Amino acid sequence: AILDERARNQRPLSLILVDMQLPDGNGTEIIKAVKTDPAWRLTPVVVLSSEKSSRVINNAYAIGANCFLPKVGKTKHVLGTLRSLYDCWLDSAVLPQETKDGNHIHSNLSRGIRFRARTAMVYMDLSQVSTRNPPQAEFWLDRALNEGNFSNLLVFLQRILNEHDIPEDVIDRFLQMQVKTDAALLSAEQFLKKACQPTTEDCLNKVLDILEALDENLLAELISYAFPQNPVFAKMFQSAVVDHCTKMALFITEQTELPDLHARASALRVVANKLKVTCHS
Repeated sequence: AILDERARNQRPLSLILVDMQLPDGNGTEIIKAVKTDPAWRLTPVVVLSSEKSSRVINNAYAIGANCFLPKVGKTKHVLGTLRSLYDCWLDSAVLPQETKDGNHIHSNLSRGIRFRARTAMVYMDLSQVSTRNPPQAEFWLDRALNEGNFSNLLVFLQRILNEHDIPEDVIDRFLQMQVKTDAALLSAEQFLKKACQPTTEDCLNKVLDILEALDENLLAELISYAFPQNPVFAKMFQSAVVDHCTKMALFITEQTELPDLHARASALRVVANKLKVTCHS
């Protein structure tokens, strides 16, 4: 799939995660192809593999891999490995920068994709602190996996949107939404690092802060720009956002009786309904 993406799209990805053993190919082929392509060679490649032999590890580094992480079977260890991956490559590291002019919407969407990875890690952390409540833990893990779907949708949106079709004010509003999302994510990340046994209500408030950073009118506009190029995708993107907001609102009302949280959940339903109506009009 990575090689197909490379053939279709000259714009490199921000980060590539690859296994050495794949159903449809070999990780070695992917690393070599990426590192020998002038347009892609700066893209970091992280190997996540169950292979442990020194020959495989050394060969991965020799052909250009930037990092080799062991894959282990237990869920808690996998989550720990993903956390290490996130902390290093999507939080601390400065990745190769886009140098072409006139690429504001694509750069902002790339940032949005990284935000989805951060949001997934917040949900994973919430799943871990909810182990005494299996339904809660399962819900948060499901939401973490759902963020992967959002990332894929943003990658596709990035591909089909034409920079010149997007007004400057829309790009500016998108940037403002990113700033609010970044602040909400940072607050949630710091809270989960410090809190030993956070209450359900505190966790829900942090998640709502992230969701409330969304600008439903702006999302509707972006979907409208994507609709002429690919109406099926536009409807899929709209449905994914509406479904996520609706499920979150329902979950919140089931988990707490606090009036303030119920009010915020109701506001989230209004956002979902407004986005649904706007996108259908």
